[in-house]
Amino acid sequence: MSLTRRFQKKILKDGVGVAGSGKPTIIKTIPKTLIARQQAVADFGKGIERDIETLSGIKSKASKEEAKRDTLIPKYWDTVETFIKAGLTHPLFTVIMVWLFDAKEIARAMTLAKFCVAHNIPMPAKIKRDIFTFICDALAEWGETELKEGRTLEPYLSDLFELVEGVDLHDEVTAKIYRLKGLYLVELEDWENAVDALQMALKFKAKVQTVLKAAEKKLEAQREQELLNDQEPGNKDDESQDNTQGNDDQTEPPADEKEK
Repeated sequence: MSLTRRFQKKILKDGVGVAGSGKPTIIKTIPKTLIARQQAVADFGKGIERDIETLSGIKSKASKEEAKRDTLIPKYWDTVETFIKAGLTHPLFTVIMVWLFDAKEIARAMTLAKFCVAHNIPMPAKIKRDIFTFICDALAEWGETELKEGRTLEPYLSDLFELVEGVDLHDEVTAKIYRLKGLYLVELEDWENAVDALQMALKFKAKVQTVLKAAEKKLEAQREQELLNDQEPGNKDDESQDNTQGNDDQTEPPADEKEK
């Protein structure tokens, strides 16, 4: 039996916190009574804590990521969505956020990340980075791979910049996300915005000199072509005006001159 399969059997046996159930508890609706609600939240937390402990026993990084993607995220995500819709928070939400980024489940990762930021949910104790730095690092790593595969980074790149607007980030983190933005805009041939992003990345010491020079040349060529395009209609207008003036010169003379 594979390591991941043994892990799956163990967490299914343990459940999420209902003793003897043998199955994970999925909370589809929030209990109405306060005691039942508190118990559901407690069960949710206990289940995650047990699974964290079990996960720590897996040495292979690839096997850990597989377990997160194929077992843990499906086990807990419905409950997380139920909590979010009800406006409930949990200190272990950032654990699931980390699992989602590790599994490259970016859509759900960013959804949960924005919720965690909005509710000031702290990062897991073993992760020393603050939540903004972690999100930037995770999205930049994902984005590099997506760029190589020729896939879009939107809407998640825009979501990231909106999320960290006004946040005091380390310079290397700022450099990293502006470099990613610049490279993406280069792929889109959006030269003006690409140059702006790459200049910001360079300002914070990112190594983008070569790609920045190439983008600047493309932008210069684009502007020269736009200037030529703008001049062409003007030349035609001038010719039209000249022709009009020529026609005016050829108008018939006054009637008294005709009589002469």
